Amino acid sequence: MKLIYKIALPLIVAYFICLSFIRYYNLPLDGDLPAIVLPVESYELVLKDPFGLTVLLNDSVYAATNRFFTHFLSNHILELLRLSYKIFLLLWIVCIIHVPSLKR
Repeated sequence: MKLIYKIALPLIVAYFICLSFIRYYNLPLDGDLPAIVLPVESYELVLKDPFGLTVLLNDSVYAATNRFFTHFLSNHILELLRLSYKIFLLLWIVCIIHVPSLKR
């Protein structure tokens, strides 16, 4: 019974992942997350002026003046995840290389 779970469950999960990939492959990314993570020109002004003082003092206009912390955290959290993934992979590779040599 446990063998069925060890084989069937990963196959079912892989099937649904492949099905979702095929279904959503050609769809564009929706929303403003790509523009936040890879800052577009209109959002760069938000990151330079956290409290929107330029809008109040100089009567200027730019997108999402009230979303500095949202943009800042989204950008930096995803960057932190990417960095931690790289560190994890590096440690994993080092363990793979050195652990067999310790058994000798």
